[in-house]
Amino acid sequence: MRRKVKRYKVNYSKLILSVIFIIALLTTTVYGYKYFSSKENKKVTPYNETSKENDKEELKPKEAEEYTLKISAGGDLLIHDTVFKSVKSNDGTYNFDPVFEKIKYVFEESDLSMINLEVPVAGNMFPPSNYPNFNSPVELLDGVKNMGVEVVSTANNHALDKGLKGLQETIKNAESKELKVVGTYLTDDTKPLIIEKNNIKVGIASYTYGTNGIPIPKSAPYCVNIIDKDAMLEDINYMKEQKTDFIIFSMHFGQEYQTTQNKTQEELVDFLVNNGVDIVFGSHPHVPQPYEIKEVELENGLKKQAYVVYSLGNFVSNQVDYYTKLGGIATVTVSKKGDEKKIADNKVTPIYTELKRVNGKSRFRVLPLEKEIYEYEKGITTYSTAEYNSMKKMLGDTNYIYNKLQK
Repeated sequence: MRRKVKRYKVNYSKLILSVIFIIALLTTTVYGYKYFSSKENKKVTPYNETSKENDKEELKPKEAEEYTLKISAGGDLLIHDTVFKSVKSNDGTYNFDPVFEKIKYVFEESDLSMINLEVPVAGNMFPPSNYPNFNSPVELLDGVKNMGVEVVSTANNHALDKGLKGLQETIKNAESKELKVVGTYLTDDTKPLIIEKNNIKVGIASYTYGTNGIPIPKSAPYCVNIIDKDAMLEDINYMKEQKTDFIIFSMHFGQEYQTTQNKTQEELVDFLVNNGVDIVFGSHPHVPQPYEIKEVELENGLKKQAYVVYSLGNFVSNQVDYYTKLGGIATVTVSKKGDEKKIADNKVTPIYTELKRVNGKSRFRVLPLEKEIYEYEKGITTYSTAEYNSMKKMLGDTNYIYNKLQK
């Protein structure tokens, strides 16, 4: 006889509730474990400690950034007829680049470069001419531009050699080559030149002792800056108002062919630096004269330095005396860090105007003496033993003159 099995009825509602409860319990357990576990592993920094660290960062002053500007200046561009004839091509044009090829690296390595343009450049208006009333081909300005010069100082004793028209044409020709002109003017707006580079603002003024007895035209009394303390002080004050960091004066003064500055030069330099001028580049003697670093005490009692070179000598010429073939390029590095402004570095690169006959024609070259001597000794360049010994003597003599005032 088959045994009768008892069947149980499942309560699905209770089963579903039980499953939901178990899942909820497991979920809560896992989440709680993760939460408390993460809190135990996390490093908690008290609020006051964190705020102190933040305060330190905020209160720590940021160090001012330092800016530098390298400024180079060459001496007298005295272009005799022998010089411009030596670079004249068969087609009647002129190419001055070979004259400056060896020396242009000095200007190209600088941030701001200037030179004394000793001659009118109005060859498009008047024929090129020699001393005593100079005039150069316009291509001279291409050579100046191509060697890295940006500013030409035109206040010198030959500024009016071709009259007011020649002076004005020189300015126009220079500006057409994107050269900045300082010292001679087309209008009565004779304010100094202001240039800003590398976050450093400089002001540049240029003055000459005279114009070789040629009267200043009554129709344009402003056309060339003649040395006058009141006018120079007005320029200095203008540059200060413009918030310039450094003030430069190009001064055409001194006694020709004297390798030592005179009392008039010293007195004018003292006047300039005591009134705030930082750099003085001298020209006109046609030979080198010394440089010096002058200590200046300001109105507030602080002291600063000013750089002065009394004469850079000739940059290029056909003058025949020994010292007239010598000269230099002054390179002055200025720096600014916050309110601190100073002359950071300075040097003079001695140069020599070489004149040789090559293939029956005169060849002029401006040579950096130290570099040419070094390259000869390394077998890079070729000179005769006599030329090498001559360059060594010229280097020694030039350095002796420039360093006369160094202790």
